[in-house]
Amino acid sequence: MKEDHCEDEAATETETDAGTGTGSETGTGQNPQKASKLKTVARAARERVRNRFKNIRERLQSRTHKLRERLHEDVEAARLRIRQSTVGTTARLFNNPMRAIFHQECALLIGDAFAYFSTRGDENTPSPIAKRVIEAIEEAAAKRDEKGGKLVVVGHSMGGVILCDILTCYGKHIPIDVVITVGSQFPLFADLRMFPGVNPDKKPVPKPENIGEWINIFDPHDFLGYPASHLFDGVTDYHLPTYALGGAAHRNYFNRRSFYYQLARRLSDRMR
Repeated sequence: MKEDHCEDEAATETETDAGTGTGSETGTGQNPQKASKLKTVARAARERVRNRFKNIRERLQSRTHKLRERLHEDVEAARLRIRQSTVGTTARLFNNPMRAIFHQECALLIGDAFAYFSTRGDENTPSPIAKRVIEAIEEAAAKRDEKGGKLVVVGHSMGGVILCDILTCYGKHIPIDVVITVGSQFPLFADLRMFPGVNPDKKPVPKPENIGEWINIFDPHDFLGYPASHLFDGVTDYHLPTYALGGAAHRNYFNRRSFYYQLARRLSDRMR
């Protein structure tokens, strides 16, 4: 009986060992598969998370770019509105009134110029306007010769243009002590070859011999007044600020005391 019992225990141990061995072998065979599945799942999860973050980043970048473009467009639109408002305000306050004054003064100048030059003949035929001015200067020169003194002739604006035309062509026989042109455009018309007695190709143009002194006065703010010393030899330019703008500067020479004071001082220095 004892031997049978031992044999049964030995058989049981053998079966147990066999079962343990079989179970160990089975567990060892299943672990690599589970690890591979886990790695695959983890890799897929990481990929999904990475793709999701990538999509979120791309959407954020797209929205940021669109927001920047919209902000840029809004800023440019605001700048344009401010610029338009500023330009409009400036035009209403300054440009429009100055444009009206400029157009009015230029229209008067162009009309006077056309009226004068359209009726002028050749070098031997002055216009009717020039004839009247020549007669007046000749009468004044006769009185000077009779009573003594100095003959001073003043021409403002278009009057200076007519004087230049007379003194360089039609009135060379009249001796004049001082010629004063104020806010005049005769240098412009000389460059345009409107005077038969002036050749702008030969600069500087010599001052006519019958003129003693030639003073040209202009305000730098007067857009119808021109300097002349660069074109005519012997013509002295004087800047006289009238502290006015546009057409007011062109008309304001004879309304200021400083004009007569400065003119008298320069004349007294030259006529002593």
